[in-house]
Amino acid sequence: MKGNVRLNYVREDFHDFNNKVRFVIDIDQASLSTNDIYYFYKEIGKDQFFTFKTILTGTLNDIYARNLNLIDGKKSQIIGNVNFKNLFGKNGQRFYMKGSFNKVSSNYENLVALLPNVLGKKLPSSLKKLVNLI
Repeated sequence: MKGNVRLNYVREDFHDFNNKVRFVIDIDQASLSTNDIYYFYKEIGKDQFFTFKTILTGTLNDIYARNLNLIDGKKSQIIGNVNFKNLFGKNGQRFYMKGSFNKVSSNYENLVALLPNVLGKKLPSSLKKLVNLI
């Protein structure tokens, strides 16, 4: 990861770190493997690699990715803005994600490799005929 990280807080905020400590993370260049995410989300496929850049602002449980530009090793892309809530939620807090996208592009094989247990069993195989899904 290449970029800058700033944490905004008062000392008392550490008692509720996930909800009170505010991050400003300007990521100029980063790479990520789904193997790193697998610990948190077992439905993700292994050995998928991404490069990305974005500006993350907010707390760990309410973080906003501005100008996200994520590309996987097979040229699938997500470009836009995304808000994630309750990444580390407790007591039944449900995960939430909302985005506005300039581009979302992939194909059947990439989607099934990324989420084999979720999409691999539900995504219609007729979509294989489409070169890129938008």
